[in-house]
Amino acid sequence: MPKLPKPPRNIQNRGKIRGQEEYELLQRGLALQDNGLLGDARIIFEKVLESNPRNFDALHLLGINAAQTQNYIQALKLFDKSLQINPGSVYAWMNKANVLLELKQWENALLTYNQVIRIQPGVAEVYYNQGNAFLYLNRFKEAVTSYDRAIGLETNHALALNNRGNALTSLKLLQPALDSYRNARKIDPDLDFLGGMIVFLQMQMCDWDGLDAEITQLVSAVNAGRKYSACLELLALVDDPSIQLKAAKIYGRDQGFKGPALGPLQAASKKEKIRLGYYSADFKEHPVAYLTADLFGAHDRDKFEVIAFSLAATQGSEIKNRLIQSFDRFIDVSGKTDKEIAELSRSLDIDIAVDLNGHTANSRLAIFSYRAAPIQINFLGYPGTLGVDYIDYMIADETVIPKAHMSDYGEKVCYLPDSYLPFDPKRARSKEIFTRSASGLPEDAFVFAAFNAAYKVNPRIFASWMHILSNVSGSVLWLADLNEWARENLVKEAAKLSIQPGRLIFASRTDRIEDHLERQKLADLALDTHPYNGHTTTIDSLWSGVPVLTLKGRSFASRVAASLLTTIGLPELITASPTEYEVKAIQLASQPALLGALKQRLVENVGDCALFDSTRFAKNIESAYVRMHERHQNGLPPESFSVSDA
Repeated sequence: MPKLPKPPRNIQNRGKIRGQEEYELLQRGLALQDNGLLGDARIIFEKVLESNPRNFDALHLLGINAAQTQNYIQALKLFDKSLQINPGSVYAWMNKANVLLELKQWENALLTYNQVIRIQPGVAEVYYNQGNAFLYLNRFKEAVTSYDRAIGLETNHALALNNRGNALTSLKLLQPALDSYRNARKIDPDLDFLGGMIVFLQMQMCDWDGLDAEITQLVSAVNAGRKYSACLELLALVDDPSIQLKAAKIYGRDQGFKGPALGPLQAASKKEKIRLGYYSADFKEHPVAYLTADLFGAHDRDKFEVIAFSLAATQGSEIKNRLIQSFDRFIDVSGKTDKEIAELSRSLDIDIAVDLNGHTANSRLAIFSYRAAPIQINFLGYPGTLGVDYIDYMIADETVIPKAHMSDYGEKVCYLPDSYLPFDPKRARSKEIFTRSASGLPEDAFVFAAFNAAYKVNPRIFASWMHILSNVSGSVLWLADLNEWARENLVKEAAKLSIQPGRLIFASRTDRIEDHLERQKLADLALDTHPYNGHTTTIDSLWSGVPVLTLKGRSFASRVAASLLTTIGLPELITASPTEYEVKAIQLASQPALLGALKQRLVENVGDCALFDSTRFAKNIESAYVRMHERHQNGLPPESFSVSDA
């Protein structure tokens, strides 16, 4: 929520001041409020209103007080009352608009900001907040226009420059976004989490100039407890779970802890079924949806009731429609506040709340800080710890989190017997026929594939890829359809390592995911990224019958491919060092019989393997849910445990 503008230091009362005592009371209440003593301040403002119900300042300040205690509906009523007395107050209109943003009434907020602009058009903060409303509505071009107006009025408005960068990133205008972020940092080097965003955007563009220095600064800042980088950015940069835990704790604290607001949870009612709530902003065409599509429907309805809480408004699609049919209830809560969603969860008597977002885009972690359910779980969406004490468990396996590393994770760890990653074996198969020539690939070359996102590609793994190409005559590297900056920069980096541009081939985009999966079969061997492995990308390659070579690291994100390869019975494709990774790739490309045997084993295992058995996965995770629920029912705290294979 945009910060509420501070009222004038000298109270400008638009009602009737009834003597010096009332004026002094207001000044005292304002001082208490400024110092965080909200309860004491509220008593004073209410006392003023008892004797003077039309005191504008008391109503306005009491509205700010209510907003600061997250009582937004009451704040809205108080601001409206104050505006009846003084309809020309820029502050009251602005505060009303800010509260409307918090209530996710974005269109109403825009109308209210327009009212502020009509009264006083030259206030940078108004355009900044208007830009935020457009940003929430995904109206990114209009957001940029509003931020530009704010910056035109206040050239040193670092927050406007920062959020302008966010809007430009969403428009995929990456270089202008990077310039905007860098300008924001020149003004305010300590702006929260900006440093990590700059590095992350550079990674998206494969712009590695000064990257080592940026990473060194990032690690130093996290170790010092500074709000330098959000969590997701770190996964592709630092293969150290202890650093990732520190960053998650810093970021988690910044999201705010709202626990006391709803009071303690009442004892759960006894029900025949355990009531599961799955919370996600990604019930749409998204990797999380594709991975879980069969899991939700596979849950045992004699034991579980399964409810979806859709955290973001999404357009209809084939995968979304399938998900809706998989749940007992599918509730769109995108227009509700975090507190309202937690209240709804409590009213529905959810036993286990499963967060599928974690620290990813559009996450709503604050829902769980209110304690939406007795048991709260971090699963799938974010490959690492969330660093907050109100998430009880995380779902993992013994490859992604070795038991010796449990201390690097804030949650208690539930170990599934196979891989922690679910899969939908019922996904559609493409009927299209793809050829190398039609896909821009040479017919006789050895084709290495790397379809991971651009931000997962870094100088070290790219140097390994180029070393592999230089040692496999005529081979090519088939990459995802990356953005224009990434394509240009990777070609330049390849040239520095004496690799001709034609040996990097960028895939064109397909309209349907099943066509992309079918097309992947044209590759001979997929090369994984490090330290942020391919997750959905890796399991998709294996499902398509393409072996994947990985470099296993220390952090969760760097061990996911190893988990998948272990489960499918191809441990030979797991390496432990860059040198071993390079040697193994060259060996497989040079020995067709060896690679052919691995491919044959992969194809055989796809048809009969725990990795692609969604019913088996559902039974195993249900066993975990039952054990967590029984512990809670018996008054026992969460503990780490392993699930036996169903």
